[in-house]
Amino acid sequence: MEYLIDFILELFLEGGLEATKKNKVPKLIRHLILGFISLFFIVVIGGIYLTAFLILKQSVIAFILLFLLATFMLISAIIKLKKEHLKKINNK
Repeated sequence: MEYLIDFILELFLEGGLEATKKNKVPKLIRHLILGFISLFFIVVIGGIYLTAFLILKQSVIAFILLFLLATFMLISAIIKLKKEHLKKINNK
């Protein structure tokens, strides 16, 4: 089951990201795919933040680790998007 979920997510995310770079795909479809991928990452990062705040009463160390993990993921996503956007601007 784990391999099936891994395969589906990899197909969805990698295929979606490659489709957003192709000019042959209509712009509306590219924006929808990018929106779904962004929404997926927002839900995952938000879920980690929510879990961190829910576990705060039981374990402060777990809260700190989860909070740092979610913050690192958020900063990494922002840096990646910024680099991709700058690369796209420079290519025009």
